Order: sequence, then C-alpha cells, then structure tokens
Amino acid sequence: ASSGTAEIAAATLSLDAPRPGRFSFQGDAKGRPLTLALAGDGSLEPGRTEIRFIRFAGSLGDDRLLLEQPLTLSRRGADLAFSGLALDFGAGRISGGGALRGDALSLSLNVAHLPVASAARLAGYRHVHGTLNASATLAGTLRAPQGRVSLNASELAVAASRHSRLTNLGLGIDGNWNGRNLDLRGQVTGLKDDHVTLAGSVPLLLTPAPLGISVPPDGRLALELQGAGELEHLADLLPLGEDRVTGRFAADLTVGGTIASPAANGHLRLADARYTNFATGAVLNNMQADLVGDRDRFSLTSFSATDNANGTLNARGEVALRGPSGPTAQLSATFANFRIAARDEAVATASGTVAIAGPLTAPKVTAPLTIDRADIRLPDSLPPNVVVLKVVDRNGRSEKPQPDTTDQKPALPATLDITIDMPGNIFVRGHGLESEWRGRLTITGTSAAPAIAGSLEQIRGSVDLLGKTFTLTRGLITFDGSAKLDPVIDIVAEASASDITAQVNINGPASAPKITLSSVPTVPQDEILARVLFNRGVGQITAAEGLQLAAAAGTLAGGGPGVLDRLRGGLGLDWFKLGSGPSGPASSTLNPRATTGSSAGGTAVSAGKYIAPGVSVGVSQGLSPPTSKVTVEIEVRPHLTVQGEAGQSGSTGIGLNYNYDY
Repeated sequence: ASSGTAEIAAATLSLDAPRPGRFSFQGDAKGRPLTLALAGDGSLEPGRTEIRFIRFAGSLGDDRLLLEQPLTLSRRGADLAFSGLALDFGAGRISGGGALRGDALSLSLNVAHLPVASAARLAGYRHVHGTLNASATLAGTLRAPQGRVSLNASELAVAASRHSRLTNLGLGIDGNWNGRNLDLRGQVTGLKDDHVTLAGSVPLLLTPAPLGISVPPDGRLALELQGAGELEHLADLLPLGEDRVTGRFAADLTVGGTIASPAANGHLRLADARYTNFATGAVLNNMQADLVGDRDRFSLTSFSATDNANGTLNARGEVALRGPSGPTAQLSATFANFRIAARDEAVATASGTVAIAGPLTAPKVTAPLTIDRADIRLPDSLPPNVVVLKVVDRNGRSEKPQPDTTDQKPALPATLDITIDMPGNIFVRGHGLESEWRGRLTITGTSAAPAIAGSLEQIRGSVDLLGKTFTLTRGLITFDGSAKLDPVIDIVAEASASDITAQVNINGPASAPKITLSSVPTVPQDEILARVLFNRGVGQITAAEGLQLAAAAGTLAGGGPGVLDRLRGGLGLDWFKLGSGPSGPASSTLNPRATTGSSAGGTAVSAGKYIAPGVSVGVSQGLSPPTSKVTVEIEVRPHLTVQGEAGQSGSTGIGLNYNYDY
C-alpha cells in the first residue's frame, strides 16, 4: 500500500482473546519512510468499549516516534473520549486529550517543536523544512461550540535550495471559531522591514452525526492578503530550488462571495524584478507584472520581461475562480529572440507563443516555437570508469539524500501540444566537430509521459578525427514518438586518404550507437586506418606506427582506455604519447594528428610527470639520433607558464606561454 510517497511494504497484526470481552493485540508495519510497532489491550462490553495502546514506536524518515505513556480510547454509550496522548516525534512532542459527553465538548491539543520536514515528506513534499508549534482548544456544546487555534512555524522553507536566504522566516496564525465561521489573523515573520499579513473569515460547521467538520458551499468568504517588500525575502517560501528571484512586490488582494461562488478584488504588482533559472541559465530581467482581482477571476493585465541580450517576453491572461472542475486558466505568453538557455555548453534563443488553457488541475499547453539560434558545445568526455564521491555539504541543510523521484507524477499533469521549428543556425561544436543542423520536433502526450517525434538533419559540417578532417555527408537524428526517449542516429563522415575515400558511419539508437569504418573502394578496416593516419598502406608502416594504429583502433571502437593509456597508467606517468608534436602536460594521450610524416624519422616517444604542484618534467626520444630532449614546465601564475628544454645535440630553449580557455 502507498500514500503520497509513503509505502508500506509489509504489515502484520495478531489478536489474542484470553477470555470473553478481553483481548490484546500487537502488530508492525515496515515501509519507506514509515515504520511502526504497536501493542495494547482492550475490552468489549455491552454499551462500552475501551482500547489502550501500551506501545507505539517507530520512525518517520529520520525522526523517531515513541508513545511515552498508554493512550486510551473509550466509548460509553454515545460518549467518546481519548486520554493520555504523549507522542514524541523526533525533537517534537504531541500531547493532549478530549471528550464528548452528552452534548458537552472538551478538547486540548498541543504540538511542540515538531519537525515539518518528515510530515511533509509523508504527504509527498520533499523540500519543506521548519519547526511547528501549535495549540488547539474546543469547548461548549455540539450546538454552540467554541474553539481557538494557534499555529507558529519557524525557520520555514519550501525550496530545494541548500542555502537558506533568511534563517528566521516564519508564519504565525491565530483563529477563533464560533461554530459557524473561523476568524483568522496571521502574518509572515522574519521579513526584516517587509510585511505580509492575512485576515478574514471562512465558513466552518460542526456536524453532530456523524461527528465531523464541513465547509458549506453557500458559506460566506471574507479573506484579505496584504503585503509589500522584497521578493528575495520570500524566496524560501517559494518552490524555487536553487533559482533566484529579486525585486519589489506589493499585494492588496481580497476574496469574498461564497465557497461555491468566490469573488476577487485588489491587485498584486511586481516591479523591477529579476528571476534566474540555474538549470538553463535563462534570466528574466526588468520583470513588471500586474495581477488584478476582477469579481470571479484574477486577470494578468500585464507582464513583461527582457533577457540578458535583446529578447523580450510579454504575457496576458486570466484565471477564473468558478468552473465545473475548479479554477480555469486562459494565459498566453509571447517571446521574441529570447535567450531560453545560457550555459557554458549551450546558448539558445527562441521566438513563439505559449498558451495555457483549461482547469488548473489539468491544463493544456499549446506552443508553436522557433529556435532562432543555438550554439551547443559538446562537453568533455568522461573517463571509462567514473568514481562517485560522497559529498558532505558542511554549510547546507542537514538532509540525507532522498530516494529518486523521477517516476513521480508532476505537480501539474498538463496535456502537451508543442511544435519546435529549427530552420537552421543550430550549431554543434566541440572535439573537432563543426556542424550546423535544422529540423522540426513535436511534443505531445502529457507532462507525465511526453512523446517526442520528428527529426534533425545536418546542413553542413566537418569533424577532425584520426588526424584528418572528415566532411559530414549525411546526418539524421530521428525521434519516433515512443515513450522511451532514445533517438536513432544515422551519420556518415568522409575524408580522402591516399587513393581511397574513408567513411566513418555512426548508426543506431543514441543509447548504444555503432561506429564502423568503410571506404570507396572497399578495403579492410586496418588498411583504412593506416591510410588515414600515415597516408600509406598497412604493410608500409613502422613498428611504432603499428602501435599507434592499434591505439587508434581501440579509441575508435570506444572500448575503454587504449593501449597507450594502459601503458601510461602502468608506468605511473601523467602523459605518454607517440607522435611528432611537443611533449608536455598539454599534449593529449593519443594525438594521431601529430604523426603525419611520411617516415618513422618524425615519430617520437614522449612521457612526463608532475613532480610538484604546477611543475612538470618530460622527456622525448625520437627514432633517429640525436633527438633526445628534456623539457621542464613551471606554472608561475594562472594561465602563465615558463617552458624550457635541453636537447642531446646541445640545443636549449626557454619561453613564456600564456593560455586562456573561454
């Protein structure tokens, strides 16, 4: 069984009745994040029932649950009562008791230092933090109840960020109940010079049979929210994660009417606001917004923003408070040349319209979009084996890693109808690749299960591979619209080598592409490599070039570290290569481009190691004497190094090298 994100994997319960009218019980439940063990006894008599929990222990996430004394539930005729509640919940405690005797009501509940995080995770909210103190009392009769409630939450945050903006952010609410209406008054605390207050009344009735509380549809509403200040001070109460928001806000909103037919009034304004999305790098600058209450709806009369370049974003729309399925939305946002991504590996601008329509619980998103330009830089490839390090954030919140929730339904299960046109100017670069692409994609289904269909095709491109420049002659990436996002790749790159045309073919699903070599006319793969690397047949290469040929074949196959990599590791070196280029830490482990000479005379073996931070020593030995030399490189400042070398023939040299990657 499961509820929210809580799952019960196994549960047991046993009963023992030693004599009529008497019984004992014990049981347990194991799940995530809740585990329980309980035991107790009870009695059953005509007109009288009593159950006593002697043991109630377990855990909810990291927090311990423990009943400190027996909890008794009883029924005598129509009278109900519970007494002895004293439950430790982590660092907090829940205590109290209550009774209904005849028509008379009595209830007293107290919550002290209760951790909000565990209870919130049980309801499916992972990133809610804080401490709760609360009390509730009830007196009077079933016909004329009187109640009071007080709630104070401190150190509140509903964001996923590890770095709280305000550590003393809190919420205080007091309420009085007369049996018909609950009068509320509250405020957000810890806002420095800002203020946010809530006041008003909501209908709330006590139903005697069965005993419970109901909200009448025709009950009168009277709520008022007022506030002004800096958005940054409210960031911990917003589900922003690591994102940032700044700017000014001013709110004066009221909701009246009835539960079934609410009426809105007032306004909410944002001025000179800025929002930064750290996942995409997108930024909304100069945000100005005006939300106005207009009887049965809230209208977004204006919304505008710019990016960090020349892009613009404008939005309008409304949210109707009445509808057969609850509040409904009609919102539309238009953006032009807007920078939707701004990261080191990708910068993209787009134009188009996004429309949201329908019930807020299940809206439809329609978006015809055009990618005006995208510059994508391929990230550095990872080593064959990646070691996962355990990270301890000493300045972050104390929170154990949460279970993966990628299979959870999104908070807004929207229906999607999105088209993305890419007429060109989609550039992919990196690792010797220079290419331009175009295409069209459609995204349908729902936000819980999107389906992507369409294709991307290359317009032009080239890639440096095995010391040669290959021209892309065919490039197609196809999305089939299935639930599994795994596009099919079909890419061919060609280069002339000796008297053949060499072809590199990449085919298959993106999760497991297959790389093969072919040629026109057809020759064996080792012959293709020999002609690409050395411009001559495999029977004409030297032994050293044969080793380089084997290393290149292993690298092309993608089967992990090549021959030279394994040799470098076995010797404890920081670099080891075959080629005619300079030795040093900046040289790659395998640099076929460096070995393009027509004879073995230009081939050299170079190796080296760091002997201290920023200091490296290397040696190079050619296949023809006297070509031995020793090199030393010292980093004197970031980006600036001193390089020196001494050769077997008596030659020496020294120089400065400045390097800056951007």
